[in-house]
Amino acid sequence: VTALAAGLLSFGLMIYYIIHAIQNPQVYTNEKIVWVILFVTVSVIAFPIYWYLRIWKRHEIITMSAT
Repeated sequence: VTALAAGLLSFGLMIYYIIHAIQNPQVYTNEKIVWVILFVTVSVIAFPIYWYLRIWKRHEIITMSAT
């Protein structure tokens, strides 16, 4: 049961990150292709790296510029 839940969670995160990377205007086209390949092949490593570089850092920059 836990393996099924982990698999579904991983699949859901992969879908989310692929959509986010493709729709993110801050990511260049070539980089989008690389991210999608990384999400499909080494998702466990790519998810936290993308989150740190493209989601958390961007939020941090927006927050700092607003103050």
